[in-house]
Amino acid sequence: MKLEEIERYGKNARGKKELIRHLDDLRLTPRQMILAKCYECTNGYVDGKVDCLVCSCPLYSLMPFRKGAVYALAGHAEGLRGKEKLKVRAR
Repeated sequence: MKLEEIERYGKNARGKKELIRHLDDLRLTPRQMILAKCYECTNGYVDGKVDCLVCSCPLYSLMPFRKGAVYALAGHAEGLRGKEKLKVRAR
């Protein structure tokens, strides 16, 4: 996707502004890089803000619209319950 196309036609979704920042050669945090990559990979979420279902992707566990998302990074246990919270803490 080209910068002009994203700004003009891109769906407003998590990752759009991050991808634009990347294309403008601005620094991104690791989380912003992940959001930008997901936005690019799903072609700007043209099919909607839904789970991409690409389980083989190394970033899939951090996909912003993944159903039943469990945050894989330690320190992101807020909002999790029971066994999910214990799994994150165990890492």
